[in-house]
Formats: sequence, structure tokens, C-alpha cells
Amino acid sequence: MDVPRATGAHHAPPDQNAQPASARDLWREARKLLSDLEERLLERRFDKEALEREVKARKSDLQAVVDDIRQLQGERELAAQSTAAAAGILQRLDTSLAAVAQEASQLAVQLQLLRSKAVADEARLAQTRATLEAGAQEQAEVMGRGRPEAEKRAAAQAELARIARRAADAAEAEAAARKAAGGGGAQQEGGADGGGAGGAVGGPLGGLLQGAARLQEAAEEQCLPAEWLKGQSAGEAGGCPPSAARD
Repeated sequence: MDVPRATGAHHAPPDQNAQPASARDLWREARKLLSDLEERLLERRFDKEALEREVKARKSDLQAVVDDIRQLQGERELAAQSTAAAAGILQRLDTSLAAVAQEASQLAVQLQLLRSKAVADEARLAQTRATLEAGAQEQAEVMGRGRPEAEKRAAAQAELARIARRAADAAEAEAAARKAAGGGGAQQEGGADGGGAGGAVGGPLGGLLQGAARLQEAAEEQCLPAEWLKGQSAGEAGGCPPSAARD
């Protein structure tokens, strides 16, 4: 910085022939020099204050730069930590993807086994269905063959019951007729009895009795109960016991 020059007149070198200055002149000159020095000191002080302000401003700027650098360093550290965390996440994702791929492979194998088992089960089911259908058809054929025999047996049972009822009714009518003719005389009763018996045996009653005997034999052949010949109806008649049934 340029140093300001002192104000005041330029003093010429003293003249050898000049008169010595008086004390007042010396005092005036001294005050002049002192005033110049004070002005210089004041200017220097102003310059110093300006320099101090500039230094403070530079320090503030430098502190701001330092703060920016520290902030950038912190952000860099955070970025490095984020990068490390992202790398860890990527590594975990790779591990998870490998585990998922392995599990998917195992599930594919299990699915293939289940499909094979399902195919085998369907084959067994089809075989079982075919076997059941064949058994049902065979049973239907057996039942179809047995139906005519059962119908014939039921018709024979109804016919036997009807003939048995007719024989019982005829026997009851004959007994009533004999009871009504009981007061006609001993000889007439004896002759009537002999003739009636012979007529009964030879007439319709005898035919019914002979038919009843044949029905008894037929009932024994068909394994029918003996109660049929005692006046039971066809609806009450039973069949052969399982142990006595014939093929």
C-alpha cells in the first residue's frame, strides 16, 4: 500500500547566510510535523481496520469453504455407507433368488410326482369302475335269470292257496250238511253216510281232496309251508327257508 505523503510545504535547505530561526518558528514547525504524523497515524489506523475487516471476511469465506468441504465429506461417507448397504441388499437378493430357484426346482419335481400319481390313480379308478360295472352287469344278468323262476314260484303259491281254500270250504259245507241231516234215522243216516262218503270221494269233494293231496306233495317239492293247506291266504304264505331252497 502506498504511504501517503505528508502534507505541508517543501522546506529548502537552510541558507548559510540566513538568520537563525526564532523559537516561535521552531515551535510552529514542530507542530506542523506533529500534525502530519497524526494524519499519517490516522490513515494507517484506517488502513489497518480495513485490512482487519478484509481478513475477517476472508476468514468467514474460508470457514464456509471448510464447512462445505466437511459437508461434502459427510455426504461422501453417507454415499459410501449407502453403497455398502446396497451391495449387502443385492447379495441378500442373490441368495434369496438362489433359494427360490432351488425351491421352485423341488416343487417342479414334486409336481411331476403328483402328476404321475394322479395318472396312476386315474388308471386304478378306471380299472375299479370297469370291475364294478362288470360285477353290476353280471348281477343284473343273474337277477334277470332268477326273476322268471320267482314269478313262477309266486304264481304256484297263489294257486295252491286258492285250491286249499276251496277244499276247506267244501269240507265245511259237507260237515254242515251232515249235521243238518242227523235226525233222519239210523239206517238212513248209515246209508246216507255210506253213500255220501262214496259220493264225496267220487264227486267234487273227492277231487278236491285228491287235489289237496297233490298240492301237499307239490308244496313239499316247492318247500312251501304246511300251513297253506290249513286255510291261510296267499298273502300270508311264506317261501322256502334259506337252508331248504332249491336252485
